[in-house]
Amino acid sequence: MQTYKTWIASRLDVVGPLGDIARFIHQDPSFPDGFDKDVIRAWLENRGVAERHIVAFIGTWKFYTADAKKKPREASLEQTLVHEVEKRGGLCWKFTSPGTVGVPDRIVIAPNGTVAFVEMKAPNGKLQPIQRKRAEELLERKANWYLLKSYMGIQVFLQEIFGDEI
Repeated sequence: MQTYKTWIASRLDVVGPLGDIARFIHQDPSFPDGFDKDVIRAWLENRGVAERHIVAFIGTWKFYTADAKKKPREASLEQTLVHEVEKRGGLCWKFTSPGTVGVPDRIVIAPNGTVAFVEMKAPNGKLQPIQRKRAEELLERKANWYLLKSYMGIQVFLQEIFGDEI
């Protein structure tokens, strides 16, 4: 299930209380990255945010819980990956190779130089035979190749590449 922090990240560019909340959360590494409404509200209140921000948070909670129950689309997973990699100082480039089909969706380069090829799929998505062949070619050459199909998969990937805690 997607955390509130991940969900609100798509609202970073919004003008007004909702965007303010998104920016507060992403600028403070102590934000409780979980699913508990009361803990998140207490965190906001302890930071002295304006009442309009608390009201906006309460108003968004029902939309967050409805969205969190949905299976994520590949595009929203990919957007989360890009955001989280760049937040850690890495590069997350869209990978296309004219003339070669089936290459992974993204190349991730960590600040320490670690390179990973990432194929993104929706939770029920399956690799095409050519994608499986490209993965095997990369793995045979000792390249880091990952198939990511969930927010938890992204968190595990970030831990392996960046040393994050889950």
